[in-house]
Amino acid sequence: MHNIKYINGYENQYVLYSGITLDNQYAVFTVSRNYDEDFSFESGFQAGILKYDFLNETTEYFAYEPQVYLESKTSAQNSIYFAYITWVNQLAEVSIHQLDCRDMSARKVYSLQLEDILAGDVKSGLWAIQLFGISDRYLVVGIPKLPYPAKGAGSRFTHHLLIDIDQQTQTIIPDRLGDNDRLIYMDSIEVVNPNHGAQLVIRTSNTSSEIAFQSLAVIEFNTFIDLVHTQQPIDESYIITQTDPLNGFIGLSLSDPGMVGAYKHCFPDHRSEIVLYDVDTKQRTEIKLRNRFEKVFIEYPEVLGLKKTDSTHDLYDTSNGQRLFTTYMERTLRFANSSYALTQKFSTGHVLLHDIRTKSILAEYIGNCTSFHYIPDQKLLILVP
Repeated sequence: MHNIKYINGYENQYVLYSGITLDNQYAVFTVSRNYDEDFSFESGFQAGILKYDFLNETTEYFAYEPQVYLESKTSAQNSIYFAYITWVNQLAEVSIHQLDCRDMSARKVYSLQLEDILAGDVKSGLWAIQLFGISDRYLVVGIPKLPYPAKGAGSRFTHHLLIDIDQQTQTIIPDRLGDNDRLIYMDSIEVVNPNHGAQLVIRTSNTSSEIAFQSLAVIEFNTFIDLVHTQQPIDESYIITQTDPLNGFIGLSLSDPGMVGAYKHCFPDHRSEIVLYDVDTKQRTEIKLRNRFEKVFIEYPEVLGLKKTDSTHDLYDTSNGQRLFTTYMERTLRFANSSYALTQKFSTGHVLLHDIRTKSILAEYIGNCTSFHYIPDQKLLILVP
């Protein structure tokens, strides 16, 4: 039986999974404004938050005020953070709010005051503030350089703050990460919750130097908080993999709550490499694949790889080299596991959901803003046409 459900009514908006699933019943999504409208910093980009009850197939919606400019890149346990910016001369106030996704209520939780020489101009670097929600109590905020530097001119951030909402305090996070990386290059923080406590997965991306590199670190949540409060950096022991000039990350997979998966290229050998890290046992496993894949889908223990030819996209089981699925080049493979493949022709918005096992089409529709969320524990695919 196919476990596929649809959320309708948002055909002209971007509806993206927030990272929050509650009580094995609710999935929470962020919703953009209508993409046919004129977007600007003054009008705001985001429209609100949608909570979907996938057992009863009902929805609940929280609408932002028109001027929401900033929304947290990472959501926390039950919370999504968002912020408004107002100026008085060259003093900007960043008003941070917390949305409780359980009861869909919001409250102001913190305020930052920052000097801004552009004073509200649309070119102000404050539009680039990073918000990472790591719990219902703690928030990591990336403070951009002012004026905001051009791309490729080094890091665009000066430092990161750890904000404690309960204590109403802010602490500068030590910048060093391992022996040769820095958190000012932080690209993402994800929270995973294995059986023995929450862990933070921190990924950097430094493309400003001649030798671009990335790091992927996994650190226990409370350990991270203690290191910040005692002003100690994250040392090399927490880094599970790094790039070098011959390797580059393609992506990160967190489909299993207790397993962190990363995949990268090894350019000279024309092959890909998988790194799996069990956050409970601290066991790290490297899998050197026989081929180079454009993209890898990890649903532990399955690892599927995408290869492209001049005319097709081919999906393989990397453990035995078996080809599982093929689609033509004009269709992009957006999601796959051992049961389903979701493809889209972007020129027309034509979407197909394929059953890999029976080679049949399960669904077909037109959706320029199509998004989806797969919940492995429920074997549930939620589609937003």
